[in-house]
Amino acid sequence: MRMTNSTLVNIKVQIPIRIFIAILCLIMMPHAPAEAVEKHQDSPFYREQLIFDEIPGRPQCHASTITELPGGDLMAAWFAGAHEKAKDVAILSSRLQAGSGKWSTPAILNDAPGLSEGNPVLYTDPRGRVWFFYLVMYGDTWDDCRIHYRFSDSGGLAWSDEKTLISKKGYALRNRPITLNNGTFLLPAANEML
Repeated sequence: MRMTNSTLVNIKVQIPIRIFIAILCLIMMPHAPAEAVEKHQDSPFYREQLIFDEIPGRPQCHASTITELPGGDLMAAWFAGAHEKAKDVAILSSRLQAGSGKWSTPAILNDAPGLSEGNPVLYTDPRGRVWFFYLVMYGDTWDDCRIHYRFSDSGGLAWSDEKTLISKKGYALRNRPITLNNGTFLLPAANEML
């Protein structure tokens, strides 16, 4: 197992919220439906459900993420392809409408032709903007990744153009941000090159 060093990077992007990237260890309770919270207020809630059985041409899936959208729908995303780091790996997503028991058919959320992608992170901020952070691999290893992002002000129905959060290669992410009281959010990341 490779160890990485802690880094706090102040990121200034052209959005109203400042984003900081930090390596953090976070323990988070899973978000549960309202009825589950009422029944299990003093204990975690667990429910298992498959989103799909198989995706033709994409036999391996990994690194799932989920967020609650404004209005109560859930959106999940993951990367899938021939195998991890393969050039056909794209990020797929599915939506579970509030009150529904069935997830939508998985669809491509992002695909960089000829490049592998990985570790999607979905996050809905307190204002209702949905953030989608992910890695694009510009080589053959995780050291060759850059963090990209898009956002949606329509509950994940339409997305902004892709932007690069950090142009330097080597940063990886896996966990969703936490929001501080002042509205700034911290995005946990690791520098794979240290």
